[in-house]
Amino acid sequence: MPHPPRHTLARGMRPLVLAAALAFRAAAQEATPASLPAPAEPPAPASPPAAPGPPQAPAAPAAGPAEEPGAAPAPETAPPPRRGRWYIGFGVGAGSGRFQRDAASTSFARFVRPGEAMPLSLGFRIGATVTPALLAGLDVHSIGALGEASVGGGTVRRSVRVTNYLAVATWFPYRRGLFLRGGAGLASFAARMSDPWSTSRESRGGYGLLAGGGYALWLGQSFNLALNLDLSLQGYANDPGMVRRSSALNVWLGFDWY
Repeated sequence: MPHPPRHTLARGMRPLVLAAALAFRAAAQEATPASLPAPAEPPAPASPPAAPGPPQAPAAPAAGPAEEPGAAPAPETAPPPRRGRWYIGFGVGAGSGRFQRDAASTSFARFVRPGEAMPLSLGFRIGATVTPALLAGLDVHSIGALGEASVGGGTVRRSVRVTNYLAVATWFPYRRGLFLRGGAGLASFAARMSDPWSTSRESRGGYGLLAGGGYALWLGQSFNLALNLDLSLQGYANDPGMVRRSSALNVWLGFDWY
């Protein structure tokens, strides 16, 4: 059998080769599909804006609690009473006294007029406040009696007086109210007796001691009304026939300013 020419064979095979190549290419594309891009994630929703809060009240001032409208202002309290650096005062009262001449002792009342006269007292004092509980100062206090009697158709007048000039310390255990006093210094004694025919006097000087106490009431910011009870003793030179010693018990009201 005769063989066909070579170029004719090749021309007849060309469509087959082309079809096989196209088929192979299509199979390859199905085996490896092209990758698609991944879908983008949706953006997160933005948070809604915060709702505005209620308006804030302005801060209260730090000066103190606010007063209610229409309320009356609180009354101011008065400062407590207190003693100043200095004090001054005087006192009046009454009491009893005695003096001794040699071995005989005679009361003031009996000397001026038996059984009827009551010795009266008058005093003055000034000083400084050492501490809130302690005062120190000078006291001048006198107690005496004056009387008269009819003797033998005439009038006899008699007087007797003891005066103390003392440095005195006053202590308030509780800073007010109750107080105790003590002092020492000079003293004098004076007696006088006159009748229609003659006049005689006796004067003595010596030392004095004081012990006492009392209670003071505040009246106002700087004034005290004080009730005092004092016992004083006086001593004089030991001369025959003259007054040697005396004593006085005195109850008196003191009026003191600080």
